Amino acid sequence: MGVEENGVRSCVPFLFIDQREGWDTIRSYLVTDNLKLDHVLLNPSMQISRDYGSMGLSITLFLRADGTLASLHIGEILREALNAKIVKLTGST
Repeated sequence: MGVEENGVRSCVPFLFIDQREGWDTIRSYLVTDNLKLDHVLLNPSMQISRDYGSMGLSITLFLRADGTLASLHIGEILREALNAKIVKLTGST
């Protein structure tokens, strides 16, 4: 996801975690959709989904600078909602 190009604030790092696919599938998806992501992790055991009760759904975790969970959103998140959460978390405008 071109986070900066889509009007989403880039003052915080984004980490993209795949739920089950292997690296070849992910790489193909990124190339096909011309996505350039700095941080992609694989989660083949789907442990993160289980930990946050989001099996089969996308989840957006908002973490504080110390790594603790500040908020989460299950399902697709709109750009405006993402921006609002980032502003609330960082105190930026």
